[in-house]
This record gives sequence, C-alpha cells and structure tokens, in this order.
Amino acid sequence: MQHNFYLLSLFFVLVCTPFSSRGQTYHYETGVPVVVGQESLQMPWAGGLNAVQASLADVNGNGQPELVLFDRSSSQVQVFAQTSGGWIWLPEERFRFPADISNWLLLLDYNGDGREDLFTYTPAGVRVFENSAAAGQPAAWRLSYQLLEYPGSNSSINLLVNSGDVPLIADTDGDGDIDIAAFDPAGSGTIRWYKNIGVENFGRSDTLVFELADRHWGGLTECACKELALNYTACPDDEGGRSSQRPMHAGGKSLLWKDVNGDAVPDLLLGDEECTFLYYLPNAGTAAAPVFNQFETTLPGAAAAPDFSFPAAYALGTDILVSNNLRNAGAQLDYGQSLWRYEQQAGGSYALAQKDFLQGQQLDAGEEARPAFADIDADGDQDLLLGGRDRLYPDGYYAKLQLYENTGSSAAPAFSLKDADYLGLSAAAYQYMQPQLADYNRNGAPDLILTVFDRAVNKMRVLVYLNQASKDSPVQYGDGNRLELPISLTTLDYPFYFDATGDGLLDVLAGRFDGSLRLYTNKGSSTAPAFELTDAAYKGFALDNVRRHLIPSVGDADGNGQPDLIISDASGDVRILYSFLRPNASAGASEAIAVEADDAAFGARLGDRSWPVLAPLWAEEMPALVVGQIGGGLVLLRSRQALPPPAAEDEYVLLVYPNPAYATKTVKIETNAPAQLRVLNSLGQVVHRWHTGDSRIIEWEPQLPAGMYLVEARFASKRKVKRLLIVK
Repeated sequence: MQHNFYLLSLFFVLVCTPFSSRGQTYHYETGVPVVVGQESLQMPWAGGLNAVQASLADVNGNGQPELVLFDRSSSQVQVFAQTSGGWIWLPEERFRFPADISNWLLLLDYNGDGREDLFTYTPAGVRVFENSAAAGQPAAWRLSYQLLEYPGSNSSINLLVNSGDVPLIADTDGDGDIDIAAFDPAGSGTIRWYKNIGVENFGRSDTLVFELADRHWGGLTECACKELALNYTACPDDEGGRSSQRPMHAGGKSLLWKDVNGDAVPDLLLGDEECTFLYYLPNAGTAAAPVFNQFETTLPGAAAAPDFSFPAAYALGTDILVSNNLRNAGAQLDYGQSLWRYEQQAGGSYALAQKDFLQGQQLDAGEEARPAFADIDADGDQDLLLGGRDRLYPDGYYAKLQLYENTGSSAAPAFSLKDADYLGLSAAAYQYMQPQLADYNRNGAPDLILTVFDRAVNKMRVLVYLNQASKDSPVQYGDGNRLELPISLTTLDYPFYFDATGDGLLDVLAGRFDGSLRLYTNKGSSTAPAFELTDAAYKGFALDNVRRHLIPSVGDADGNGQPDLIISDASGDVRILYSFLRPNASAGASEAIAVEADDAAFGARLGDRSWPVLAPLWAEEMPALVVGQIGGGLVLLRSRQALPPPAAEDEYVLLVYPNPAYATKTVKIETNAPAQLRVLNSLGQVVHRWHTGDSRIIEWEPQLPAGMYLVEARFASKRKVKRLLIVK
C-alpha cells in the first residue's frame, strides 16, 4: 500500500508540475560561407528580396547613410551598408524600426535637423515618426503624427494614400518644407498635391500642415497602360465607348520626384500596378509649377526598360533603383531579378548595371524558400536541400530543388551549390516544393519526402523517395523507388511529417492558412498508409485571424532529447512548444523565441510565411534555427547556448506506444529486460499487471475509461514509470 501511495504522489507530480520558461535566444549568423559556382556570396543569409521600397538614412549613427529597404511582400525592413568590399547586410538594424509597418515606408528629413524621419501607411492615411536620436546616435523614431490632415469645408480631412501606392514626399515647390503628392484615392487617375503651408502660415519648415492645393497636379491623368492624358486633357473613350470621365485604374501607383535629365528641374517617374512600364515624364515647367508635355517608357540613354508589373522607382544617390511593388506577383516576374539598378553616366544618361542588385548575393529560391537539412553525403555534417514556391524561368514558372553540400565541418559549416536541379525535378514543373528528410520505412536511412503542387493533375502530391542506400551511406534516390502518400492537401496547407502517436509510423502535422494545426494520423502502415484527420486543432492551435499561415516543424530545440514543436505564423514570430508530446502540452504554453541585438532581446520579426527548421550545424551548440523567407532566401539564427551534457545511459528501457491511445485499440508496452508490469489509475488502483519474461513486448487492448494512467515497470534493480493517456 505504501508503494501505491508513492505512485499516486508521483502521478500528481508528473501531471501537474508546470514547465519553466526556457527563454530561448538566438542571434543572426552572417559568417557561414556559401559558394555558388566560383563566387562566394557576400550576404547569403539575408533572406531574399522581392518587392522593396528604398530610402537612404543614417540608421546606425555612424554619419554615413545606409540603404533601407522595406519589402512589401513580407512587411520586413532590411538595412544594407556600402563598404569598400561591397554591400553588407546589417540584420540587427531592423529592430530600430517600428514593428507594425505595412504597405509602404519612406525616410526623409521633414524638420531640418539632419536626421531622416519615417513616413508610413496607416488605414486612415499617413503616419509620421520623428527621428529623435541625438547627433551621432542610432536612429530612434517616436510617433509625431498619428494622422496627417488638411482642412475641409467643415472639418479636417485625413490625407489618404491608397494601400498599394507609394506617394511622392518631397519639397516639391522649393519653399523649404515637405509637400506630398499622391494619386486621387477615389481612382480618377489624377494626382493630388498637398502643399505644406508651415512656412507660409507659421514661418516654420519643421511642421506638417497641409492644404489640398491642386486636384490635378501637373495636368496629368493616367488613362490606361502606356496612355496618359497631358496638359489637362481628358482621357479618350475606350473601345467600348465608355465615358472619358471613367476611373481608369484602381491598382497601386508609385511616384518619384527626381532630376532625371540633368536640367536642374525635378522630373516625374511613375509606376502602375496594372502595367509593365515605368513612365518617365520630363518636367517642362518648374518645381513649383510642373508641366508634363510628353512621356517615355525608358530612362534617358537606357537601352533596357523594366519588363515586370508595377515597376516603382527610388533614388539611390545619382542612380535609380527600380523594383516591383506587388505583394504577390506570381508568374509575372522573376523574383531573383526584380531589383534593377540604373547607374547615371557622364552627361546624365543612364545604363542598366544590374537586374539582381543585392539579390544576386543571397541564397534565392524565388518565392517562399523551404529548407531541409540532413547528412546527404554521409560525411558527418548537415547538407541543405532548398525548395520553394516557384520562380520564373525561360521555359515556365516552377520550382527547383537545390542541393548545397556542407563543405565545412560540424564545427565550422560552409556550403557550396552542388546541384541546382537535384533529381532533375524541373522536368515535372512542380510548384510549392517542400522537401523534408525523414526515415519513412524505419530502416535507419533518411528518405526524401517531397510535397509539391503538380499542375498536370491540378493537386498537391506527397512523394516519398525511399533511400536505397544503407544507413550511414550517401543517399540514393530515384523515381524507381518512389511512392505517393494518399492524403488530401491544398496549397494553403503547410505539412510536416512526424510520428506524433508513437506507433512508428509518420503522421502529418498540417499547418493551415487560417492559423490552425491539423493532425492526420496514419491508421494504416508504411506500405499501405491511410491518413485520417484526428484533430482539427492539434494541441489547441485553432483558427486565429492574427496568426494566420501557421507553418510547423519538429526538432529538439533545447537539447533535452524530447521533440519540440516549432511554429511560425503571419505575425512574424517563431514559437516553440517544448516537449509537445506531453499530454498537457498546449498552444498557450508555446514560447516566442528572442533574437539578440545590442544587448537587448526582440521578437523575431521574420514576416509572413516563414519556414522554420532546426539544424545541428554546430556540434557543441543547441541546433541553429534556419528560416525560409517569403523573399526566397534563408535567415540563419544561431543559438548562444551550449548543448547540455549527455545523460548517463540507462540500462533499462520502458516504452509505451501509441500514446495517447484509444481504449479499443492495441497498446504496446515494451521493455529491454524482464520486468513486472502494472497499470494504475488516478486513484492508485492497479487495473492490469503482467510479467514480461522473455517476450519483452506486451500487446494490450485497454478497454478502460478515458483518462490518465501510469504504467510501472519493476526491473531487477530499478523501477520506471511512464504516463499513458487513454482517449475516446
């Protein structure tokens, strides 16, 4: 009876003891080299760039301007600095910016203190943050205008900029204060000019006080692609005979005010969401009274013009950057070459210098990079397989699987592109390609599980390439040893394959676009799998309109030998549910990782649709966190924590699986030595007992009420206890 009291006490300790917070922290690792061909990438782990808006500002307080890029596709801020050796990425500088920036971001000094201030979108108009840092200090932005306004007939009106637009913010009339020009939010195709009247009314240039001074600025109306009405003329009727008063374009617009032709008068560069042209409108008037008599679709002297949708222009000193400004351009452009740099030549003309400015120095899978790590060549370190959603190639729009060999070591990883089209999968033109390495058939060798969208059959497929090599040998995959899993997924499912039930079969943890996590349990076998949806909100991860696009993976983040659930979502956070197979583990107990910068810790801010995986790249440290980005690249987060010392090897083993278990299904209790076995309920009552003898495996159908039970094994010199959850 005393022994049963001990077990009853142990029962409550095991079930009710809270788990302490780990406080898992990482830092950006930028020093792991990656070689592509003969070139060593300068910033391989910068995450990729898709649809960026560019500004120059001194962010770190060193007296030199950095290039600040806001990627509209991921709502992330990226900061780059030019050095004598080329451009470098400054990942920690993003944490100086407000965390809730969306749609557009421009930096310029509005109050004349020599420090760039921050203008950005809000659903009600324009927000402004003043750079309040002292001279020589890193930028520190504080909210100075929650909304910009101008006077209406009866009350103030919000100065609206459509969410898809990039407005013109500059001293357009040369009076010393900042004005704003933006397309009519009602869609008339005309530009509204909001004049800053701070100098005129208050004698000050450091305020943002506006009036709507011109509803048809410059006499320009955008009618259709490559069709602009100039000098206050109306748009012509379209072929269907609709009135010239019709709104022509409802999509986004971009504006840049810059002296392009060298005549000391600012000109206009205009982009449109529905067009593939960047319009150059030379200003035949003055800065204060612009006149646009003509337009061109190439920059002066430039032989090549942007050929992708919604080209938006930004000034980079005397040069001009042109980037796509679509959140999701799909097959309309190559996201590996969507940031064009035009260099100004002697005499004021321009020449295209790069189509992949900064992009060409990063790992890039196009859109939505999806990484996986395993020892592909059996040399003792982790290699990288990189998939992605898709990318535009000369023969179509599809994904490739790239193999990067780890040419370094387990103490100093380094990667080199070994195969840009691993297994020749480009021939199938798959999209949404997600690789994972797992031992599907339990022979100790890693198999390749590939989730893809197959346009030929218009559905998602899960293909398992069985490894024909023996354990600890270089992998061997081929179509001749491939099977397909019978599970119905969509492009809005984000699966990870893991044995969640402890029966030795891989189940499917499927993150969803709506923020939920589903568990599909394999009720069949490895040779004849049969997946059944057994939990639509696994571990309490249910529908969540804030944390949409939930993407899971599994690994041992804290080195305790127990599987942890890694979760990313649209908030940009990465959370870890430690030892998630515990019966009482739930979403509410998940902990957001922290990223260290300047002796402070911040949320990850990794943007929407990030693919987090753990990878043991450094043998003496906790696994690194490698995150695939919507921009097509990878971010490498390295842990600062050493691995815990290995636990002393236990000579006795007790296994109970599956767990949780159904009352009417077989439960296996396995030991590695003869033992007396007992099952006790929550009252400490023995409900079953066996002696394993030489069998070592007990197959048992519980037929017990749902609840928590303890399985006790008494070996010759030791007692072990496992929890067993019986579910309905």
